[in-house]
Amino acid sequence: MEPLEQESDRIERHIEQTREKLGRNLNELESRVRTSLDWRGRYEKNPWAVLGLAFGAGAALAAATSQRRLPNYRSDNIQVDINPRSTTPAPPSRFSQAWGKIQDALLSTATRQAETFLTQAVPGFAEEYRKANTRTAAPNRTPDDVLR
Repeated sequence: MEPLEQESDRIERHIEQTREKLGRNLNELESRVRTSLDWRGRYEKNPWAVLGLAFGAGAALAAATSQRRLPNYRSDNIQVDINPRSTTPAPPSRFSQAWGKIQDALLSTATRQAETFLTQAVPGFAEEYRKANTRTAAPNRTPDDVLR
């Protein structure tokens, strides 16, 4: 066999081996993505975390989209404004303070769960997240918090 034919055969074997390896890698990646996006499987493994995440996402969505308005009440065609601008607003009630803390905790937990999930499911996410986090310089968090 001539050296040129040997080189050609070696290159063909290398290409075939590389093709097989890429195929295996793609199959593994597809399997990981399917597993990580399977919410039913995650629910079966840890139902409370999924329910907490869903509740937190719902609370965050509700808080982001709601607009608190105090209605103007009418009595005998006389409009009464229940929120006069000349007075100091009343301090928040204990219930609203507690509810605010619950919302903050749920949102924080849901965010942490989403960060952890994405770090495990998406290759390279942790590094990009660290870069983005250091650019925004969040005052209460370090870039490594997502990995803890």
